Amino acid sequence: MAFKNGTKHVFAKVTVPNIDMLLEESTMKLNLISAARRVFLPCGKEVFQAQDIPPDTDVYISSGESFVDPLKTIKDHLSLTKAVSWTMNGIVLPLDKERGKTKPIISKRMKNLTEKTTARILVFKNGTGQDGYEIISPLEEKEQFLDMCTQRLDLLTRGKCLYNWIGKRVTHLKTVPLLDKCLQNSITPLRGPVWVSKGEGFIPSGAKIYLQGLLWALHQKLKPARDYSKQVRRKHFLEATVLLQLYFCSYRQ
Repeated sequence: MAFKNGTKHVFAKVTVPNIDMLLEESTMKLNLISAARRVFLPCGKEVFQAQDIPPDTDVYISSGESFVDPLKTIKDHLSLTKAVSWTMNGIVLPLDKERGKTKPIISKRMKNLTEKTTARILVFKNGTGQDGYEIISPLEEKEQFLDMCTQRLDLLTRGKCLYNWIGKRVTHLKTVPLLDKCLQNSITPLRGPVWVSKGEGFIPSGAKIYLQGLLWALHQKLKPARDYSKQVRRKHFLEATVLLQLYFCSYRQ
């Protein structure tokens, strides 16, 4: 049986009287790209005469390259399996065994995408301070962010510039500050707010409405805290009163 050099799945049965005809037949039956030139035994020894091939022995046909053992990978794996040892901390490789280089699982394109820093940014239409949207976008892609704002805010024309709450123009998304911790509503930090303009100047009424709504929300959060504080003070006062009464009773006795 004649095998293509380095493989065990490409083979053909060839019966010929000499090496030259073996090479010629193998070229056609094995569909080699170039003409067969060398013949090897399974042990890797090259043969030049037909009588050097033992009966019922497989041969490997080469187009000129050196012998490639098709079972080398399996043999290396088996030898390494016998040499390694399992411990509670994992696999321990033999000291004299050189470890191969690891390759990243993800592609370069996916790696580039994951390396881009994304952020959640609170946006409003210029002049409004209610019904805002949280948009997730890479901090390096301002134009893409403006396109997303145009779509989410239903702007008639494309958004062209961004403003912060004091009316300063935002030139880069990295400069958009994080909201205070008391205003965060998720594990992922929220930035903003920013106001999207179609080209007109900043309209401060939007920031005013936003700040008024923010103050109202904070007051709502503070009300339960005040009630709890009153309850705690009242409890402490009652406890102190009881202790004083017990003290005076014991003093009179």
